[in-house]
Formats: sequence, C-alpha cells, structure tokens
Amino acid sequence: MKRRPFLEKFLEKISKGADHECWPWTAHLVKDGYGGITIWEGTPRVKRTLLAHRVMWELTYGSIPKGSYVCHHCDNPKCVNPDHLYLGNGATNMLDMWKRKRHRLGSRDALGRFRV
Repeated sequence: MKRRPFLEKFLEKISKGADHECWPWTAHLVKDGYGGITIWEGTPRVKRTLLAHRVMWELTYGSIPKGSYVCHHCDNPKCVNPDHLYLGNGATNMLDMWKRKRHRLGSRDALGRFRV
C-alpha cells in the first residue's frame, strides 16, 4: 500500500476560509486546544506529535529558530492560517497574554470573568 505524502495529509485537516479568517485545524487536538499531527520517524519507528501551527509556519516561512515560539495574533490555538502567526519567545508570549487579558490571576466576577 502506497503512503500518501505528508503535505497532502496535513492540508486535508485544515478548514481553509478566506485569507483574513482563521483556518481551524479539524483533526486531533492536544493540550490547550492546539492542533496536533502524529508522525512516525526513525529506526526503530517512534511516534511523535507535532503542533499543527508550528508545521504550518515551517511549510510557509521556513525553520523556526531554536527557542522561538509560534504565536497567534488571533488567540485561536486551533488556527493554522500563516497570516495569523508570528514568531516570539517566552517573554513576548507572556506580554501578549497580559495585554489581551488572557491570564488567570485574581478572582472571577459574577459573570465568570477574571478580575485582577
């Protein structure tokens, strides 16, 4: 049985919309809701899960520098639209989280929102 190319399998798991919209990953989700795709590599064969947004970055823009994060402008962990992705590091990722009020510090108000 002939194996299908990785790119073909990867692209079929994306719900691609307009260029400005999020393109959600439609397959397996890993911790925190990020898309994941499993590959088998090496000898003996070892199973490994790759994060879909990082794969999309590499397919579109090339390799990810060591220690870099692939962050989302859209705050949607399932999104793999390359226009919604940018490179950062731990500090830029944390700063972005604070600016967008995605942190969980403090208590919830009556509507379930976090208060600092």
